[in-house]
Amino acid sequence: VDAAPLLGENPRSSLIGIPLSLSVVVIWVVFRHSNWSWMLQDLMGVSLMVFILRQFRLPNLRVACVLLPLAFVYDVWWVFIQPRVFHDQSVMVSVATGASLKEEIPMLLKVPHIMNPMGGYALLGYGDVILPGLLVVLNMHVDLRLNYWEGKTGRVLGGYYYPSLMGYVVGLMLTYVALIFNVGGQSGQPALLYLVPCTLGTTVVLALVRREFFKLWGWKIGKNEEADADIENDPNSMVEQVSPLVPLSRTD
Repeated sequence: VDAAPLLGENPRSSLIGIPLSLSVVVIWVVFRHSNWSWMLQDLMGVSLMVFILRQFRLPNLRVACVLLPLAFVYDVWWVFIQPRVFHDQSVMVSVATGASLKEEIPMLLKVPHIMNPMGGYALLGYGDVILPGLLVVLNMHVDLRLNYWEGKTGRVLGGYYYPSLMGYVVGLMLTYVALIFNVGGQSGQPALLYLVPCTLGTTVVLALVRREFFKLWGWKIGKNEEADADIENDPNSMVEQVSPLVPLSRTD
């Protein structure tokens, strides 16, 4: 831990990271219209998403079953339904691509189409990574607490983390297939339309098959392992009040 003017005592890594981070932001702002600026935008985006996934966690499957379906409906509305209701281009697609403006908000990942002679970029919004990612992180926590990775079950894929992670990959592949076939007549696709069923759906189905649904539904984040093990497969026992997003603490 070192001390710095105005910043007080901070880890040395933070003191080194602050000027580096500011440098990346300044360089992106100055050269944001350059062909290579997407790399800096992706670097900032990945850093933000990693921070959010490290700092926050869904407390249980109950919250995931509310948050992700709402995000699913929100995404579908603004991409598919809103253009038909108001007879205009999708607001979400317009904001993501900058529409007729030459400025874009750095809120999505960009990768150039290398094999496409027309150029352009493949785009993925931060929310399409963060929201399913929160569920995947919860599943990793569940697997660790249930010893799925320590030989208790003898099956790594017997947990929830890897199946939900593979579900995310499948959902992302379906998104790009939908882009190729221009599903819905839009140049963009609501990625959560495919990601939510493939991640949340996979988790729910596996939990039901293994008779662990109510254990995950009322998962008590931050409690000891014995408390987690005491949750029975009984909906009447799930009465604990939890917040939608629980910041991680050092006691977890």
